[in-house]
Amino acid sequence: MARTRARGFAVVLLLIALLIVGVLAVIAVSQYHLAPSPPGAAPDATSGGGGITAAKTTEAKQIAGVLWTALRTSAMAACGTPITVRESYVKAGLTTSGDTLPPRWSIPSGGATLVAECATGAYAVSDPILFTVEGTAADVDAVRVQLEVDSPRGSTRLLCSTDRGATFDGC
Repeated sequence: MARTRARGFAVVLLLIALLIVGVLAVIAVSQYHLAPSPPGAAPDATSGGGGITAAKTTEAKQIAGVLWTALRTSAMAACGTPITVRESYVKAGLTTSGDTLPPRWSIPSGGATLVAECATGAYAVSDPILFTVEGTAADVDAVRVQLEVDSPRGSTRLLCSTDRGATFDGC
């Protein structure tokens, strides 16, 4: 008896595997676009949905965190001497004018100061809103993230806006 091989079997398996991967990709993309928006955000055609808006806000929050760390380090080194936000731009990886490279984000006002008391480790600020990270590129120009510092307690919180700073909510 002559033996015959089923030559089309491998092609059918490959097509089934591609179909499964395609279905999983469609589910993942739809879940990403349906992710909840940050507080105060209104998903629209330009933001691409809640998941994309959340990613853009996260990018600004990361810059705020790096700048806050650089500012605290500088203030502790200055021990009781006021340090402006502007003085920590370069240490945070920003330009001397407070912009990212490539130009996507900016900290336009760096005049607020932070003082670290060396004996107690307490912080004092000149303004409760220490700085604001603003989107400058077309795809993030509506995003703003502010760092709010409560001097007596030393606690901080980030406030986010996706409407060009008209409203801010905790993020």
